[in-house]
Amino acid sequence: MIASSLLQNVVIAAVANRRYPYLKDKTGIKPLDAETLTGIKKNIFALVLHRIGGIAANPISGLIINQYVGTGMATNYGIYYNQIVMLLMRFLDQVFDAIVASVGNLAVTESPKRQLEVFNTAFFINALLYAVTAVPLLCLFNVFVGEIWLDPSYEFPLFITTLIVALYFLRGMRSAAISFTGAYGLYWQTRWKAVIETIVLLALSFALVSSLQIAGVVLAGIISSLCVSTVYEGVMLFRHGLKASSRQYFLRFALYTLITALLAFVAFQLCLFIPLSGVVGFLVKAVVAVVVTLAGFGIVFWRTNEFKEFLSIFKRLIVGLKARVGRSS
Repeated sequence: MIASSLLQNVVIAAVANRRYPYLKDKTGIKPLDAETLTGIKKNIFALVLHRIGGIAANPISGLIINQYVGTGMATNYGIYYNQIVMLLMRFLDQVFDAIVASVGNLAVTESPKRQLEVFNTAFFINALLYAVTAVPLLCLFNVFVGEIWLDPSYEFPLFITTLIVALYFLRGMRSAAISFTGAYGLYWQTRWKAVIETIVLLALSFALVSSLQIAGVVLAGIISSLCVSTVYEGVMLFRHGLKASSRQYFLRFALYTLITALLAFVAFQLCLFIPLSGVVGFLVKAVVAVVVTLAGFGIVFWRTNEFKEFLSIFKRLIVGLKARVGRSS
């Protein structure tokens, strides 16, 4: 794949030079100054480290489970995490990828106070989106896998399912910080984060898999993500980007996590009283879980500036959608 891509780039370059010979003309083009060139090289090196760490994290867990727990459990983990959880994460991450450009402009045009306000709003939306998907995920994971998609033999015990959902939520809660880190160009400052997380994940997985089996591997992912990446990203973002104390960020992180855990417990208990099964039961339980999460966040945070800004953004989106539908019709 890499060789094919390189060959394709060479061919494109050759065709471009043949059709557009002026591309070879370097008149008036000055070489980059040493400081700019050094900065580019440093950021490229940092991006490579980020990519290596990010790509290595998920396969490591699957390989360890396959080797020490068994192929069957590795297959089940792949179904739960790779085919369901990762799909949800990719979808939700698009929301934050879309705001990176505006955040980068914000860092240049707005005051530090306004930048912090925007981050707090983005972080609240980040938490709400992952809460409103994590709570139904906990309530419906085994229902979907065991009753609708496959069969009960692929279901995990509730304890393992809860750990997988917790891993999904805690990793997802980093999306806003990751987006702002990228917008501020803090790749060099966070260059070792992914590498350290991968090393810690590997060490903890080997240490816990023998006693806790698959739960130990998932727990290793939670600990490495929470204690390494979350802390590293938060400290570096606030120190070098937002230029403020990161204390409030970690307090908000803990509060959002606690509220989501409580809402997940309430929603799960309510779903146990729903006697319906199959697709109908799945849909009813999904509605209950989503309503409980939205209502819980609304009750707790409706007075905050972040919630008010979220409602303002949501209203603008609705107005924009109505206008687009009106033009198309």
